[in-house]
Amino acid sequence: VLLIFSEAIIEFFKIKKNPSVSVSESLLNFRNWYGVLIITIASIIGFYWLSTKMEKFAEALDDQDNFIKEFLSNFLPGNEITGAVVVKILIMTLIVRIAFRAYLKMHQGKNEVKESLKLLLESKIIKSNSHFSLSSNDDLANLKKHNQSLKNLENKNNGLAKENLSMLIAIINSLIKTKDIITAKSTSEIHLTFLENRINKRFSESKVAQSTLPLLGFAGTIIGIMIAMGGMAGALKPDADPVELIKTIKSLSVAFDTTLVAVICAFIVRSKERKLLNDTSDLLIEREEIIESGLFSKFSK
Repeated sequence: VLLIFSEAIIEFFKIKKNPSVSVSESLLNFRNWYGVLIITIASIIGFYWLSTKMEKFAEALDDQDNFIKEFLSNFLPGNEITGAVVVKILIMTLIVRIAFRAYLKMHQGKNEVKESLKLLLESKIIKSNSHFSLSSNDDLANLKKHNQSLKNLENKNNGLAKENLSMLIAIINSLIKTKDIITAKSTSEIHLTFLENRINKRFSESKVAQSTLPLLGFAGTIIGIMIAMGGMAGALKPDADPVELIKTIKSLSVAFDTTLVAVICAFIVRSKERKLLNDTSDLLIEREEIIESGLFSKFSK
């Protein structure tokens, strides 16, 4: 649980620092020092916890007939509800991780568009107040210089920022070769379609999460109930302690927690998706306005 959540937090800050970085597919990136650090801390905590149990474990070994009972009662959180608790922890961790990963992907998509817009606004040709005539050789020569500076900037970037710079280069190349603004605008539309497809991929994981999370929660509930019902068989024996029956029935409530957490996480993912999708759509509209007012408006035949 510690490893999974730590990895999620690390990914969040990696994306915040560099929106074009890919979300890691592995549990942890062992090449990074913080991955090693987290595993070390988790190991220290685990060994310390085990050391506090070793004395009781040694005592349990002396009583072979009662070994399993003593082992469960000392090493796990209650032998009556151990199975349900373990299932709950594992499935809840998976549910929260899937939800957080879906959010990370959407957040990354929005940040990529935001950073690429920032780069567009900082490009010399967008910032320039110059007007270019496509019939003027001097203006075409200036355009080629702008194109070269964009290529140099393109080599220093990656991800969506690089794609946007590639779009600007393609538009200017089209203007230089065809001297036709309409043809250049069609080049921009092709890049916009590519951009929208890229953003849709970032948001596709949230769709999967919204359908997967409730199923995982329901599966956790069913498994938890089956485990609790298995314990109830012993608690219903004539000579069983009534307290044991109460504990077993109480464990049933543990099973339903996974469904509740799954539904809440799915609702949060859905609400975040709506907000981030609206924000991203606004950024894409702003991008088109920048291209139109900051680039195409500066050209004439």
